[in-house]
Amino acid sequence: MATTRQKILVVDDLVENIRILSRILESEGDIVFARNGKEAIEQVAAANPDLILLDIGLPDIDGFDVIARLKADPRCDGVPIIVATGRDDEFTEERALTAGAVDYVLKPFRPTVIRARARTHLNIRAQTRQFIAIKEKLEQLATIDPLTNIMNRRAFIERGEAELARMDRHGGCATILALNIDRFKSINDLHGHAGGDAALADFADCVKRQIREHDLFGRIGGDEFAILLPQTETPGAESFAARVMAAVANRPLKADRPHIEFTISIGLAAIHPKERDLIGALKRASDALHNAKAQGRNRHTASSD
Repeated sequence: MATTRQKILVVDDLVENIRILSRILESEGDIVFARNGKEAIEQVAAANPDLILLDIGLPDIDGFDVIARLKADPRCDGVPIIVATGRDDEFTEERALTAGAVDYVLKPFRPTVIRARARTHLNIRAQTRQFIAIKEKLEQLATIDPLTNIMNRRAFIERGEAELARMDRHGGCATILALNIDRFKSINDLHGHAGGDAALADFADCVKRQIREHDLFGRIGGDEFAILLPQTETPGAESFAARVMAAVANRPLKADRPHIEFTISIGLAAIHPKERDLIGALKRASDALHNAKAQGRNRHTASSD
């Protein structure tokens, strides 16, 4: 499997220096270049480099100012900057390293030294990116339900409690909903666990298309789901519940999974200002859900508490 070559941005106002560095570093990555500070900043946005070799003596923007601008740019976060200059004095070197450069090399260039230092920083950059990717994957595994690609119980509770804390500070209201598929066991019995998983994933997709950006939706466990609707009183939540039930009933066929007919039931519980007990509110919504089941399923019922 081919790997993507890393990109190296060479910034120098002299074409000859760019050619020299390009020849030296062509084995380490793909070379892009800029001849002044403005072009360097533009190339960071366009090329997304993994390493920058920067001359201090640029014609338009002071090299130290370029370093400062790049360090302040989120697109340049973690990109190592090597200062490549003819200024052989401790003050300039100290200033460059203090500004955020990771290395300092002198002209005339020594190819083996330039190549070795570039390779070192490119390797560190690659390892850092790999570490970040692994960290993000682990965080996703810790907070996202893999079947439905929504929040798991832990993440839902944590974010829900944070929302209640915000309500405690600023006021407002919310409604929590408990939802599940009617007669889910019979789906598993008839279609097997693969069919049950397809029904759960289909249900979650329907709900995701109905919720707002700031609503919270999570799989609490098994076929139990919950939604927290911030700044929503019971009448609005009941209208939302009706829309979700209609969306599930009228959901389109999907080519990648079997279409299994089912209905859902929903229980609702209002959360009032200063109420911090998310678990208690979820229990009230679950009790209302059980009432909906007892009344014949395929309906929504609000808690009287």
